[in-house]
Amino acid sequence: MSLIERSVLAHHGALQDVAKAIWAHAQQCGQSPIVLTSTSGPITDLRKLLETSRPTAIDPKIAFLPKILSVSDWLEKTPSLLTLPPVLSSLQRWEKVYGELAKHPKIQRQFGVIGEGGRWALTKAIVQACDFLTQANIAFAPPKPQHQDQTYEHVQAQLDAIIHQAYKNDTAYANEEGQLIFAFWKYLTRTEDSLVRERMAYQYRQQELATANPPPLVWLDMATPTKTLQTIQAEFLNAYAQHQAVLKIGINWQQSALWPECITKTTSDFDAATIAQIQTNRQKHQQPTWRIIKQPNFEKMAWAALACIEEHIQHERNDIAIVAQDRLVARRVRALLARYGDRISIKDPTGWKLATTSAAAAVQSYLQLIASSEGPSLVTFIGFLKNPMLDWQVLLAAHTQNQTIDHLDFSWWMESRLLANQVGIGWQELQSAFAQESRHDEHSQSADYRQIAQAILTQLQSFSIAWQNSQSTSQEWVDRLKEHLDSFGMIDTLTEDEAGQSYLNMLDELRELQEETLKNSAWTSLLDQWIDQASYTQKSPKKSVNISFITLSAIRFHHYSAVVFIGCDAKQLPSNKDYGSIFSRAMLKELDQDLPEAEYIQQARDLSQLLTTHAHVDLLWQEYQQAQEKNRICPWLARLQIDMPSLDKSIAIYEGDEQSQPQPQSSTPILLPGLLPNKLSPSAYKALRACPYQFYVSYVLGLRSPKALQDPSEFGQIGSALHAILHQFYQEYQQQTFSDPISQRQWMMDHLEGISKEQWKILIEQNGQLFADQQKWFKQIESLVDWQLDLEKNSFTFVESEKDVEFKLQLSSGELITIYGRVDRVDSNDNSELQVWDYKLKDGKDLKIFNKHLWDNPQILIYSKALSETHHYRHQNVKQAGWVSLREAKEAQRDFKLAVTPDILDKMENQIREDLDQVWTGIAMPANGPQQVCKYCDARGICRKGMWEA
Repeated sequence: MSLIERSVLAHHGALQDVAKAIWAHAQQCGQSPIVLTSTSGPITDLRKLLETSRPTAIDPKIAFLPKILSVSDWLEKTPSLLTLPPVLSSLQRWEKVYGELAKHPKIQRQFGVIGEGGRWALTKAIVQACDFLTQANIAFAPPKPQHQDQTYEHVQAQLDAIIHQAYKNDTAYANEEGQLIFAFWKYLTRTEDSLVRERMAYQYRQQELATANPPPLVWLDMATPTKTLQTIQAEFLNAYAQHQAVLKIGINWQQSALWPECITKTTSDFDAATIAQIQTNRQKHQQPTWRIIKQPNFEKMAWAALACIEEHIQHERNDIAIVAQDRLVARRVRALLARYGDRISIKDPTGWKLATTSAAAAVQSYLQLIASSEGPSLVTFIGFLKNPMLDWQVLLAAHTQNQTIDHLDFSWWMESRLLANQVGIGWQELQSAFAQESRHDEHSQSADYRQIAQAILTQLQSFSIAWQNSQSTSQEWVDRLKEHLDSFGMIDTLTEDEAGQSYLNMLDELRELQEETLKNSAWTSLLDQWIDQASYTQKSPKKSVNISFITLSAIRFHHYSAVVFIGCDAKQLPSNKDYGSIFSRAMLKELDQDLPEAEYIQQARDLSQLLTTHAHVDLLWQEYQQAQEKNRICPWLARLQIDMPSLDKSIAIYEGDEQSQPQPQSSTPILLPGLLPNKLSPSAYKALRACPYQFYVSYVLGLRSPKALQDPSEFGQIGSALHAILHQFYQEYQQQTFSDPISQRQWMMDHLEGISKEQWKILIEQNGQLFADQQKWFKQIESLVDWQLDLEKNSFTFVESEKDVEFKLQLSSGELITIYGRVDRVDSNDNSELQVWDYKLKDGKDLKIFNKHLWDNPQILIYSKALSETHHYRHQNVKQAGWVSLREAKEAQRDFKLAVTPDILDKMENQIREDLDQVWTGIAMPANGPQQVCKYCDARGICRKGMWEA
């Protein structure tokens, strides 16, 4: 018997050549072979080609199609493995590691773990690291004959010896983290490990050769495995060849490679003969329809990809592959293709994350609802009520006592009632919205609806309490979650949804874990980790036009009528495989010295195969990054362009008409003067300077999220409380007279502290997380009193606070605009000069930032201008204005002042007039604000700024 190696050219008919070689091997052996492929990708196409290329004069005994399996499927079917204990799933291995981490807090601190989410993330990373060590180190030699009756025990002992040897020789990884990982590897890697079981399968299959009568073997080698696996496979194939003929088929890289490393398997020192062969290959394979297309940004690249696809479809190239090297751009292209509706079939094995689907969001909305014993915020509660998987009819059935309720009307009423009451956080706050009849509620069924709403809230609160007070296995958590979801009808709606079915399947997998007892936070973190790693592939039946999103490696032995490769810049190609967060690239190289070069060479071979097997290939790359830094084209294509300068091409991108063209961000002029406001606040002007589109949406259209749905800002709550404290304090202080400075200072200290305690008590009852901020404020009281006394020594005394002011501004068009605001505090001296103060919840050292950005946020100058035009102060001038820190500040940094002169106020007035003149004359209002402006903007979701940038 013999081992024959044969190679085929990488061209569009490569798989056809493989099929012919298989039939030839069958005829030569006079027996139908078994065909093993290193991956399952080409099996379906290979079966079809074997059917169509069956020789006409073939012996009927071998005329049936050969059995074709992937190597992994064939190994799983190894008879000797069927009697062994089942392989541990990834989740079961996670559970084992998590349990050990829970016992050793020191290990968690060593790796910087924070919270349950961090512990599960470390668990996943440790399992990944152990798998890498197994792949890099574990191989088995056939056991000696005397051990064959106890193979399982022998392999276990041999495995222990291998791990012990590796563990002893860990001097290269002498740091503590390395020792911990090796300890986990020794603990975790058993014969129930899937990677170890795979190696055992090779061993068992090799043993079977002595007693079985194996058929001829065809081994289709599609990629180079790891060095350890190469050794295992080589030993197996040599052993198989002693009993039956073996045909090993691979790619003829000598005549197919477009880069020398594909031939030499090294990345340097190429000899002249190899360079000459590459030149010959490039000339032989070059196609005039290969195109390298450069685009300036993310959005243009997505539309260029769409233009390429449309062009291929127009030329009846209807089986198109999109290589999603740049996943973000590929997702955008996927969204653009959705505009074609069901006219095309889109197969996307690269998949969306299951966590991003509406099904996952629906379940997550419930988990957020019951996450806190105190209860949810209004935003969280309404988010749950609005989730698309909630069946209102099922939810209401348990509380309506055979009443006929219009569930749409009830859900609208309940949401309206909650928004109208602007309730706070917690179950009691939510219940308070329905506790009494509202005089504004004119709904005919209001009384019944209030009872039902209270019953629903009581049910949800009981679920939350049960959830908070439990400590259970993962199996019990899954059963409890499903029971809750079923009471809302969500199990049925999830079952009817494709993504929902996938989510429920993932939950069922979590039921496997029955050893560790977990708190609710630990199990929720596990669920998040498990769902986050899962992909979701939407089903799409074949049509006349079929588009497949694939990875570069999936191109092996596949042929499409055209390929669009998205992401050919050096940032994306070559890509680095994710081996987890434990090992650095340097550490990986120490563990497997061939790994970095092997990955690089395999990707070069895959790119060679993609080009040589397809006539129509579009290679798209992005010239600029988000920060306008230039990208470089990937090194392989840069080298290819030296011999093929004609590869650079351009493509016309259909932009559509003015109204429908794709825009990376929104921009609009104000065409209806009636929309323009006649009053503006300093914050409105600040918005105009920061982002004109935000000003347009918020202050022209008046589109703002309901206050009840806005997340309560801690800074807003604290700021309002401190303003109230200081306003009350200074009003009372103004009425006092003191006999001496000591009693004055003591009264100020005591009184400010007393008022503060009253106000902070209310805040802390609403939000206990503000306790630390309360303590910080009390530490500033003495410093603020001394600051006030210093002001008085310089002749400035408090006049009033929280003063509403305004002034009129006439635009060039003649329009009269009112600029208004509320001054935090006004002081005056004996010369009738005024001083304006604005309170800031900033540390004293940070106050100078307000002066730096004075002309983009001239709030303090607007107050000064308006104050000087107020009747009460008409004959007084504002001498200076400044900001006062209500946070930690050194004595010299408590305030920051600037001189106020008529020239400065005139400059401010002219700037505002010029800016508003442009708005009032209809200039475009682009969405060009910086990221910090976008963070809390009500226009998010309307504005597309940055949506498709990369």
